[in-house]
Amino acid sequence: MELEIKKIIHLNDDSAFLSFCRSLLEKDGYEVQSFFGTPKALKYLAEMPRLPALIIIDGKMPDMDGPDFLKLLKEKLPNLFEHTVILGFSSYSKDSPIAKDFRALGAEFETKPDTIGEFLTLIHLYLKKPVYV
Repeated sequence: MELEIKKIIHLNDDSAFLSFCRSLLEKDGYEVQSFFGTPKALKYLAEMPRLPALIIIDGKMPDMDGPDFLKLLKEKLPNLFEHTVILGFSSYSKDSPIAKDFRALGAEFETKPDTIGEFLTLIHLYLKKPVYV
């Protein structure tokens, strides 16, 4: 399956945060598909003709936490992890149990940053896009 370089999938249980992030990333040139929770996201990912460059997953969501969603992704789309960056994103610290769970499943993990600039810098870092100050 081919990789779609400008495509980002974002799952979170905070609709305001999803909307805010989507707006920032689209202004930065990315195509963003946002999901409030996991069921529709899993279906969407399974039907995508091209893999996204990045998937951002909230650590804790009401229907399923991030690591459990990752387990489903690995089961249903094992080739996803070969080309797509999976980023756990939460208010938990980088040494928390949930962060360790993300990393044990082959994903990255970052604590949600405090500023817009830090957020975009993290996204660029994981997508290997140059960051201009």
